Amino acid sequence: MSKRFHEEFEIVKVVEEARNMRRLVFDRPLKSEPGQFVMAWLPGTGEKPFSVMNDNPLELVIKRLGGAFTEAVFRLYPDQKMFIRGPYGNSFMEFVKE
Repeated sequence: MSKRFHEEFEIVKVVEEARNMRRLVFDRPLKSEPGQFVMAWLPGTGEKPFSVMNDNPLELVIKRLGGAFTEAVFRLYPDQKMFIRGPYGNSFMEFVKE
């Protein structure tokens, strides 16, 4: 079930996965299924959709694209906040046959 309002998540870890790619690890889980995404919001910067990499705890991988939002994400560090709403979209697990 998706949520209509943003929830505050604290960043506990920032991992450099590759050049211009970071993984943000948050302080708690967000129940989601493979194929779903969330809307991430930074006040004063905007909101963008991101696929959920892991849901327990919530993890997002973000690639630097040169826009205002991703540049702001690359200035974040542990103990800072990001606001998340979702998950949204359909899981592809419903299409997987055993």
